[in-house]
Amino acid sequence: MSDLVIREVIQNIWTFSKPFARFGIFPVGGRSTAVRLQSGDVWVLASTPLDGETKAKLKELGPVKYICGADAVHHLFLGQYKQEYPNAKMIGVASLVEKKKKEFQFDGGKYNSARP
Repeated sequence: MSDLVIREVIQNIWTFSKPFARFGIFPVGGRSTAVRLQSGDVWVLASTPLDGETKAKLKELGPVKYICGADAVHHLFLGQYKQEYPNAKMIGVASLVEKKKKEFQFDGGKYNSARP
């Protein structure tokens, strides 16, 4: 049985919640969010692993067009999403773009982050 919980929060917005321990010690949980846009495309805040259940739900929702890294900390799974959805645009805040510019090609964003 999977420990992933997929929930439609409100029409066209889903969360993907999964247990996660920060530094392998502190249980804080992880949550990704998918938003189906008016165009039918999907925007994903990619903060949890891209497992089979997540892929299946995203496929059901529509084509993933945008992958977002919301701050300088939430980058662990961006590569999984970009590999699975190579045509999706990857966007991130300035601190994340700076931190991971050698590893990822960001297509947009660079907004200021509330966190370092």
